Amino acid sequence: MKAIISSAVVAVALISSTTAIPTADQAPRNLQRRWDAPPLPPCSQNNYVPFTYVGCFVEPNPETLQYNPNLVFSTMTVETCTATCKSNGFRYAGLIYFGNCLCGTMLPPTQAPDSDCNAPCNGNPNEMCGSNQRFSIYQDPTYPAVDLSTIGSQYTPKGCYSEGVGYRAVTYRQDQLDFNTLTTEECLSACGHEYYPLAATEYYGECYCGYMLQGGSAPADSSNCNLPCNGNQLEICGGANYLDLYEATILESTQPCGTLPPPPPSTCNGTAYGYATSSNDVDKTFISLGIGNNWGWVIQGPIPVSGNLYLGAGGNDISKATIVGTFTIVEVGSNLVVTYTTNAPWYLSSTHFYYGTTFPSKIAPGKFGNVHTLSTPATTDSFTIPYDASKTTYIVHAGISSQC
Repeated sequence: MKAIISSAVVAVALISSTTAIPTADQAPRNLQRRWDAPPLPPCSQNNYVPFTYVGCFVEPNPETLQYNPNLVFSTMTVETCTATCKSNGFRYAGLIYFGNCLCGTMLPPTQAPDSDCNAPCNGNPNEMCGSNQRFSIYQDPTYPAVDLSTIGSQYTPKGCYSEGVGYRAVTYRQDQLDFNTLTTEECLSACGHEYYPLAATEYYGECYCGYMLQGGSAPADSSNCNLPCNGNQLEICGGANYLDLYEATILESTQPCGTLPPPPPSTCNGTAYGYATSSNDVDKTFISLGIGNNWGWVIQGPIPVSGNLYLGAGGNDISKATIVGTFTIVEVGSNLVVTYTTNAPWYLSSTHFYYGTTFPSKIAPGKFGNVHTLSTPATTDSFTIPYDASKTTYIVHAGISSQC
């Protein structure tokens, strides 16, 4: 099981006071922390992929950034906040009003203009730490994409675990769920929709969600988890001071704290040509037309035109090639719009498009008349060209890059 399961912290007194947002010369507030243990030390700055800026958000009520690590208000920086949220298993870090740092699993619901986040950080005035009732939000980019419609099925059972000492083993009780009708599936869905990687059922009808085990919780004999769920007597919902634990690794970082960022990937480059699959269009090879010795196709026919982008079709044999994307050629008003789309891990590094009444005398993509060199590899690109009904000959070419 991942480190998220095995982490444990020393029990100390629970801080649960709540005060208003401080002014610039006041001490920071302490948001209520339900059953939260003290934060783990921040990640070393060189031991994790840096968080990326998401935007400025309105402070919600209640908070969606639910964890307050109680960091030092007077010396707060973006790096201090993100490193602490990273080490404690949260995907979002929020900074508010000069020096308060909060962590969470979900973004606040309402975005604000970036100009609203104009309070310089106490520890680095060159950085912005939100403002009054505004969060500057940063995101850990190492979390996988998630389909919430099936998130409950992504949890796997980890067995019976003891309850924590001094702190709940799994932090946040889901009070909105009815104790008298709780099922395992209901608990997993609730935790998943709040992006918690840990879910636990306990004592007939209690559901808890969290980000890492706390309070010294440890695996226990399965006989300790022997109480049926109130909502389904065929399921077990933990025991008295024991919980049935579930984990969804898709809700965890793929590079936990302490994992060195991978070196920049090597890039492989290749060439792709468009091959029309639209019914009224014809594909002719360069060799058959006597305009080139390499593989590739001239497309002739009426618009709309659509087809695949093939990489590595040596000898014009598409059975040996890789489809890396698609293309479309359509008329939009008085323009011809050509759109290239690739599928990860294939990216467009350049695009070339030929448009004429007949095919060129030789193949030279750089002289096709329509050229885009992309400074950043992308999965889509397009040309908008004045439409000419007399022109029904096309060559669709793309430079392709991929990690290798």
